[in-house]
Amino acid sequence: MPVRWEELSGGPPSVLIVTDDEMTCLLLRRVLRDAGIAAEVAATVAEAVDLAASGDIAVAFIDLDMGAADGLEALRLTRDTTPIRYAFTGRLDAEWEERALALGAAGVLTKPVDPEELARLARFG
Repeated sequence: MPVRWEELSGGPPSVLIVTDDEMTCLLLRRVLRDAGIAAEVAATVAEAVDLAASGDIAVAFIDLDMGAADGLEALRLTRDTTPIRYAFTGRLDAEWEERALALGAAGVLTKPVDPEELARLARFG
């Protein structure tokens, strides 16, 4: 059985959602809140980098489909500050998945993201 983040850290994981899509943000935050997990939100790569640099983020979910900013850039820039990062996208193909994994993503989720899977990944990494 996987070890829960709470068992390792003494508290729930610190989760970061990186997306410039307001509806996606609201949905993901609600799913995590309903699972008892609070989440920080970044709408830009710069905000994501700042929040990740705090050292308080355990798991990040990064949207590859951001318009003005690039989700792959967010993956690259948070590589050293956020231990577990997942990418999510609505246009998954082999090239996008390969690029995200090469930048250290633990996995690539497809939109719409399954709520149970999101909560499980946030808890167990």
